[in-house]
Amino acid sequence: MPENELQEVMENFALGKIDVLLCTTIIESGLDIPNANTLIVNRAECMDWHSCIN
Repeated sequence: MPENELQEVMENFALGKIDVLLCTTIIESGLDIPNANTLIVNRAECMDWHSCIN
């Protein structure tokens, strides 16, 4: 996703204009969104790519 589009989506999510955010690696850098009350991380053991062995 282009940087400007990503920024717009993240702002809309933070403002409550988007109810669900489905993402991949962006979660690794952390989310600071107070109104996000639930995070579901699929394969959380692979959050650190050094520890992910397929």
